[in-house]
Amino acid sequence: MCGITGFINYKSSELNIRNTIQKMTYSIEHRGPDNIGSWLDSNDGIALGHSRLSIIDLSANGNQPMVSKCSRYVIVYNGELYNNNKLRHELEISIDGKNTKWNSHSDTETIIECISFYGVEKTLMKINGMFAMAVWDKKEKKLFLGRDRIGEKPLYYGWGNGVFIFGSELKSLKENSMFSLEIDRNALSQYMRLSYVPTPLSIYKNCNKLSPGSFLTIHLEGANENDYKISKYWELSIENNYKSYDDVNFEEKVINQLETSIQSQMVSDVPIGAFLSGGIDSTLVVALMQKNSLNPINTFTIGYDYQNLNEANYAKEIANYLGTNHTEQYVTKRDALGVIPNLSHIYDEPFGDSSQIPTTLVSVLAKDKVKVVLTGDGADELFAGYPRYILTHRLWRVLNNIPMGIRESFSSMLNCYPYELLNKIFTLFFSRDLLTKSKKNKISYLLKNNNLRNFYYEIISHTSGIDNIVLGSKTNINSAGSIFNRDNTKYFGIERYLQYLDIHSYLPDDILTKVDRAAMSVSLETRVPFLDYKLVEYAFQLPRNKLIKNKNGKLILKKELDKYVPRRLTERPKMGFGIPLQEWLAGPLNDWANDLLSEKVIKEQGYLDYELVNKIWNRCKKDNSHSLIWNILMFQNWLTSK
Repeated sequence: MCGITGFINYKSSELNIRNTIQKMTYSIEHRGPDNIGSWLDSNDGIALGHSRLSIIDLSANGNQPMVSKCSRYVIVYNGELYNNNKLRHELEISIDGKNTKWNSHSDTETIIECISFYGVEKTLMKINGMFAMAVWDKKEKKLFLGRDRIGEKPLYYGWGNGVFIFGSELKSLKENSMFSLEIDRNALSQYMRLSYVPTPLSIYKNCNKLSPGSFLTIHLEGANENDYKISKYWELSIENNYKSYDDVNFEEKVINQLETSIQSQMVSDVPIGAFLSGGIDSTLVVALMQKNSLNPINTFTIGYDYQNLNEANYAKEIANYLGTNHTEQYVTKRDALGVIPNLSHIYDEPFGDSSQIPTTLVSVLAKDKVKVVLTGDGADELFAGYPRYILTHRLWRVLNNIPMGIRESFSSMLNCYPYELLNKIFTLFFSRDLLTKSKKNKISYLLKNNNLRNFYYEIISHTSGIDNIVLGSKTNINSAGSIFNRDNTKYFGIERYLQYLDIHSYLPDDILTKVDRAAMSVSLETRVPFLDYKLVEYAFQLPRNKLIKNKNGKLILKKELDKYVPRRLTERPKMGFGIPLQEWLAGPLNDWANDLLSEKVIKEQGYLDYELVNKIWNRCKKDNSHSLIWNILMFQNWLTSK
């Protein structure tokens, strides 16, 4: 795992190329402290920078930037290639039957030599791994940027005063004096809704994230802010293309593919381990890792003294049962709160998933013993593990049978009557208060949707029924990023379509962003075996009844896990990886929050509607609707720190 950065200077006469690339590269040294390198050509105005975290081939022969043997291509690369040996063998056979003389075991050398022989696009299609890369073609005067299929590794690019700039993290782009720091209010509005800025947007104008499964091509000659091309080399299809699997073999095929992925991702020249939450996904990864290891693998867990949020006790039982070398840490309030001031630096742009805090803490814990960890991320999206998939399916089927006129009338009624009165009506049918003000607003908006894409967008939104909190912005779905602009009607099954949306947005922009930034902030590599693209493609061809039964998903994974640990250790309601936000905001974080949300601060900044923020803050204290206020606080924390 590493950090990459660079730029092409088209017009600026003020830019010192050498000093600038050094500053940009050192700003992401945490992603790869083992070696810092740069390559530049002053005549063409091109500069590439690389910070290396040595995982495979620890020698200097694997350092970057790396030049191909033919001297035509220069690469900076961040990631891991899991079919390295296979690609080398294919290349050796392809080159007139002669063996290639390799300088290292590094996968970077494999990629640059494949590019030299096959070209960029064909090489990207051959690669099985996680990566972001930049390749400069000295002959054609072209720069290529490429990103892995699912979006495990980040890659930003943008323009500023005649300079094209890119990097693994925004902090490297900000070190280029030509980069514009103007905040994109539409992107900020989407952040408030989703807790993350969706691809291809970034928090800054004239700056984007490269979409997963894509590569960008830009020429040296005649470039301007629109003079580049983005091409897809991989796309996950959700059309009705399910295969007919033998009922006896389909589960075995899925698990075999997962085990193959885990075996390939356990290859490392440095110590390796796994995050173990105690849930189904991480437990299955750990069980299969231990099955394929002669020695106890290293596992790591963070615990709390809040029982409704704590899974550490389950993780410890599982670790003991599997015989892993387990390390756990019960974090105090002080430990967790101490992370908050660093979050804006770690994440670079506003990021509102509060599980960023325990993720950062478990990364710090693991870094003391290993340099690489495997995680269980991606299983919920692939195997329908989120309860919201089934809930959305049920709600959508009910609403579709109600005429739109009736739905709109009921929506208007919800808006006309105060929520306190409606809640009293609800309590006549239920034994407790169920209708918070935020839920009333969300229901009102959901009733008016006649499109599944828009319906799900409101389900996952934190701002349903709230006037636009960001001043001067548009907040409709069409500004929410490329995936939400795909009104795809060729889906087969409601849950599958929702999984598709999450794999293209929530997974890379929230889950994988959270893990990548937290781990790389302490120079720890994370690998995600569920996201091997072959497993992703295979899982997306399984019919619904192989994934979901009796309102529960992940049937295949649960059945396989029963072979390794007793069901009693993993069968419980889904917890997530949260923190006690409500208690902290009412207690130790209250003064911090009040300072960030003060009328003076917000009005001087000019981004948020203070009256609306104040209403949300007061409501949060009453009905535990803390997700939106946390998004606001994380933006304020980022804005005052940048």
